[in-house]
Amino acid sequence: MDELARFLQTAHWQQTGKNTYFCDDARLETLWIDFAKELPAYLKGYGLQAWKINGTMKILEPEGYIQPLPSIPGETTSTDTDEPRILGGPKLTPGSGPIPFRSEVILTGSLHFIIALPPRKST
Repeated sequence: MDELARFLQTAHWQQTGKNTYFCDDARLETLWIDFAKELPAYLKGYGLQAWKINGTMKILEPEGYIQPLPSIPGETTSTDTDEPRILGGPKLTPGSGPIPFRSEVILTGSLHFIIALPPRKST
C-alpha cells in the first residue's frame, strides 16, 4: 500500500470536477496486482479506481468500499480544516478501511483513496 501511495503522489491525474481527480496513469495497472493482495479476501474480484480530492466529492455508486491512503503532502482545503471524512460519517485516515458505503456518499478533505466497486451484475 505504501508503494501505491508513493506512486500516486507523482502519477498522472485527470481532473473530473472542481476538487476531484481520477488517476488515469497507465503505469498504475502494474501496481494493482500487489495492492490487491493487501486487501481483505471479501474484496476479491472488485474493481479498483484511484482518486484524490481536495475539497468535496460525491460518489454516486450504489455500493462499494473506500480505502484511504496517506494524505496529500502540502495540500489543504480552504473550506475544510478537519481531517478527511465521509460527511456525517467516519474520518478517512490511512489506518482505517476499507470503509463500506451503501448508496451515495460525500467525502470531504484532502485525500488520496481507492474505491473498490463490486463486479457488475450482467443483465
